[in-house]
Amino acid sequence: MQFGLCFGYGVEIDQAISYDTALGDAQIEASGWVRELELPSGGTTRIFGSPLLIDGKNLPIRRPPPRLGQHTEAV
Repeated sequence: MQFGLCFGYGVEIDQAISYDTALGDAQIEASGWVRELELPSGGTTRIFGSPLLIDGKNLPIRRPPPRLGQHTEAV
């Protein structure tokens, strides 16, 4: 990896981690970014919510992710 290119410019970098690893990271979990989302199928999954807070509260997740093929015709 070419990390050395960034050091001369004061850019802090680190290796990227996978989505699953990030969801299981204690610091990320403590930040409140990880949210439970109910799926249209009735199951649940863990996703990242918005890191922004409004009046000290997380922004709501307003709609579920699309089902597989839900928007195929529109696209």
